[in-house]
Amino acid sequence: MKRLIRRGIPFLALACAAAQVTAAPAQSADARAMEAEMQQSAAAWNRGDLDGFIHLYAPDATFMGNDVVRGFDAIREFYRGSWFRGGMPPGNLAYKDFEVRPLGRDHALMLGKWSVTSRETGQEMRHGTFSLTWMRTRQGWRILHDHSS
Repeated sequence: MKRLIRRGIPFLALACAAAQVTAAPAQSADARAMEAEMQQSAAAWNRGDLDGFIHLYAPDATFMGNDVVRGFDAIREFYRGSWFRGGMPPGNLAYKDFEVRPLGRDHALMLGKWSVTSRETGQEMRHGTFSLTWMRTRQGWRILHDHSS
């Protein structure tokens, strides 16, 4: 087979490279670990376990909704005064459509969607999106910043 060269670039190699279809990259072990943490957190919410729900926040985490909440204890109080006001949240929490993008070796960005459905009717009560900045710690992956809307 003859190799065609145009301006010093192997023409055949370019044609073959352009024709290749690349598969989506396999999900990393880190992304799977973060998603597992999120599912455990949702399960804790659904049991009414506030501390289990917020266990994945770093001590100096920030939460941004309508306002900025700074620190693990303040985030706990925010949820205790809102969704957990009666002790048990009024609906079940679910997460979906996770997208994880590494930001170096020890940090990552996660995008996704959340919804809360009524325990009684199963109807969706509220839903939204989130972006989470995660950092690797000795305890595993923890949320450094949560922006939920």
